[in-house]
Amino acid sequence: MFAAQAPAPAAAPVPAPVEKKVVKKKGGKGKWIAIGVVAAAAVVILVAADKRLGNEGKGIF
Repeated sequence: MFAAQAPAPAAAPVPAPVEKKVVKKKGGKGKWIAIGVVAAAAVVILVAADKRLGNEGKGIF
């Protein structure tokens, strides 16, 4: 009469949706802070050098 049938294969599990990583762009504050620090250090060095050389009669400015 009826032939034996194999059980139906189980449905493959649905994969979890892939979440895209949201990359937040920085405002670039760190770069400008670093530039400011370097500029401030350069000014301090120039003022110190001018003061020292000014004592010897050969100022930078």
